[in-house]
Amino acid sequence: MYTSLYPNPQEYEGSGEALHSRVITSPLPFISMFSPAYLQLSHVLRALVDIPGDELAKLPQIFQQLSCRTGEFFIRAGEVPQQIGFVVSGIFRLYYVNVAGTEFTKSFCPENHFVTAYSALILKQPAQFFY
Repeated sequence: MYTSLYPNPQEYEGSGEALHSRVITSPLPFISMFSPAYLQLSHVLRALVDIPGDELAKLPQIFQQLSCRTGEFFIRAGEVPQQIGFVVSGIFRLYYVNVAGTEFTKSFCPENHFVTAYSALILKQPAQFFY
């Protein structure tokens, strides 16, 4: 099982509800400041940049915990991504499929890394890879 934290799609205009409903079937509670996932995310963020504690305290309001099982997608090629994930446990494979239907693995996204189609997210364009 893969676990990700991702921004709450309801926080954004044109929410990612379509992608959200394909990955999970019921609403999830917001993460707790004391959950292992929150502590893991805050530790990684603090290692990257100096974030004040009051800013880290806002994470539970904008992130939700999501579990993706094998065969489920966080982002599908051809769809415009609506969120960014943080891998708490497990690993994501980033791959594409050519016109002949052959899968090619581009890379893997392991624990304690962020996962999204960054350029597609920023440019609001369809992703080229499956995540």
